[in-house]
Amino acid sequence: MRIAPFTSTFLDGLRFLAALGVVFSHLDNSRLVPGAAALQAYGGYFVVAFFVLSGCVIAATTDPGRSDGVRYFAVRLARLWTVALPALFVAFVLQIIGEQLAPGFFFGFDRGYLWLRYFLAAMFANEFWFASAGPSMDVPVWSLAYEFWYYVIFGIAVYVRKPLARSLSLLLVFGIVGPKILALFPIWLLGVGVWQSMRFRGIFESWAIVIIGGAAALMTALVIMHPRWPGGIGFPPWFFSGAWISDWLFGLGIAALIVGVDARFHSRPVPRALNAAIKQGAGVSFSLYLLHYPLMVFCAAFLPYDPSSPGQVAGVLALVFLIVYTFGSLFEPQRKPCALRLEALARTLSRHFLPIAEPATGLHATAATATMSNDLSDAGIGRRP
Repeated sequence: MRIAPFTSTFLDGLRFLAALGVVFSHLDNSRLVPGAAALQAYGGYFVVAFFVLSGCVIAATTDPGRSDGVRYFAVRLARLWTVALPALFVAFVLQIIGEQLAPGFFFGFDRGYLWLRYFLAAMFANEFWFASAGPSMDVPVWSLAYEFWYYVIFGIAVYVRKPLARSLSLLLVFGIVGPKILALFPIWLLGVGVWQSMRFRGIFESWAIVIIGGAAALMTALVIMHPRWPGGIGFPPWFFSGAWISDWLFGLGIAALIVGVDARFHSRPVPRALNAAIKQGAGVSFSLYLLHYPLMVFCAAFLPYDPSSPGQVAGVLALVFLIVYTFGSLFEPQRKPCALRLEALARTLSRHFLPIAEPATGLHATAATATMSNDLSDAGIGRRP
């Protein structure tokens, strides 16, 4: 089963809007617009939307015939690394330059152990247990340390064939990541549930408007009445999982919204120009998510603009978006060749070490490449984890 064209475009639009929401939530703590702290309180909800979207599209890639264990892990790792590693390198270079040229400004972004923090972020190991050791120059990378391990957990559950090996592997991963990362895993699983619901959209069709309205009401109530529950975000020991209850509820709202839209509008045509524009934005949403923060910090430090002038701030943001678009145009297309190389390496290793499912015998190289192309591109899959 494939995601319906209208639903695919809707997911892409939601992904791009979530990326924009994260950007605006960082106007204050990036120091680009001091005094815009009110927006920061809602940044976590946009990441919740990403988690739900990710669970949905990743579940789609695990449909029978779409992928196998080796390809799954190769594609997922390639998708993250092709953008995350260059983005982290850019953030690192900007931080080094900034600390040399404007040490007073960048003092607040130096938490020590600079090399170690970037290395842990590159290995998705910066949020284990009750630590939060990511680089403060690129705050959004925290979610990748959640996302990657959700991929691992889901991949093990789907592709490890022997029950004992599956159970032991999952227990090992749970022990490695700790309760903080696992606390938000149900949000990601809501996305898996959304994908499964698309098989039975006829059941929800007559209730679609009610579902959409209820989802909108729930999310609006959370934003207006109680944005953080049971605690705040960014404080030890739970850091970015501190508001797990309200995050679960907001994730439920996002999931219900997608189910309702798919049930009600899945057969609607999408104007070609609109579809192209939305997919263009969604295609660089991952780059926008990861790179905007260090660019905004660097611009705040060195550009002569008036932070109280909306026009000048808009100009700075336009420059940030232009750089991000150029960056995304360079690195986003590298995901497929990178995935193919990782898959070739992983298949060699898996014959000896990994108890994960292999593809059916007789699968030719051209068919494997076509399947990987589907895994990377169908319904927006691969644009954002």
